Amino acid sequence: MSTTVSEKESDYIDIEYSGRIKRQYTIEDLFSRIKEFADKEGLLDLWTFSMSENAVSIGFNDGISDDFVIELEKKSFSGEARIDNTESTHVSTLSRLLDLLFSLKPVFSKFFIDDDYCICGSYLSNKNSKLKLIDPDEQQKDYVKKLFNEGYTDHKKFLLMCIAKDMGLKTYNDLYISKYLEKEYYGTREELYEKLALNALETWLYETMEYKKERFCNNSFYDKSKTYEYQALGSVAFDVFSCCNAIVRFLREEDTMKLSFGVRDGKLRNFYYFQVLEIINRSEDPFERCLIAYRYLEGVLDYTNFKYVGPDENMDRTKRYNELVSEKDGHELTLKDAFAFLMK
Repeated sequence: MSTTVSEKESDYIDIEYSGRIKRQYTIEDLFSRIKEFADKEGLLDLWTFSMSENAVSIGFNDGISDDFVIELEKKSFSGEARIDNTESTHVSTLSRLLDLLFSLKPVFSKFFIDDDYCICGSYLSNKNSKLKLIDPDEQQKDYVKKLFNEGYTDHKKFLLMCIAKDMGLKTYNDLYISKYLEKEYYGTREELYEKLALNALETWLYETMEYKKERFCNNSFYDKSKTYEYQALGSVAFDVFSCCNAIVRFLREEDTMKLSFGVRDGKLRNFYYFQVLEIINRSEDPFERCLIAYRYLEGVLDYTNFKYVGPDENMDRTKRYNELVSEKDGHELTLKDAFAFLMK
């Protein structure tokens, strides 16, 4: 493996990987598959490729990443590398590398990849998950019509009302943050408003959703006996933030995050800006916009492994709040003001 190239300000991931190729394949077969993928994805002029008697090497030429090397010893290999994960202006090297490795599945009899943030494993395990606007059934269409006819004709407020209805609330101004999710708040007023909104959305997930077929409020992510580091690094953290941030992004129509919070959040961001927002901007029909908002909301939930099952009747929802006092200037900040700010 090459040494780390000259470093610049970036978002990178240190990965470890190992595996074994099937006995009917050779190093030449592996190299041929890699070049086929690179040709298909337009990477032949961006990356460099080399092959020796028992190894293939890929150089990414991004000024950040190490070379990615598969060196075979009796069909097995292992290695480590630092890979660029910057997605602010382009598709990251990490995303492209993971797509390549996914394409090599037929060649591998086994393959394992790990990093400190569970990004790679989560990305590959969910590679088959399709991000799309969910097509509503007749019952869901009736629900959208009913809510629209109640006067919620602005697509952003409509989306918030869907969330409020899930929680059994009369209006989205009644949304709140569960005391179970109490966190430290700091930053500018704009940052505080965004954090309030994100935590209100997390409360919605916490109280009404299943995550991978388990009541989310019972998930070990919220086990206070475990360390903060363990909770934060679980793949559930990426799904929670990706889901909530996708909704805040919809409300704001802009993204204040310079870097993605994992591969999934990056894909949701691209999905919104390059597909959903364009559809909304082309439509002059308020009902169609609200329908798109509903389909987007359902698509985000599906993509991040959440499923609505309704409020937990045994949950104590008296422990909640919808305002805080800014430590910076002493002003009271409310969720109502936060959502108004995000949608202005």
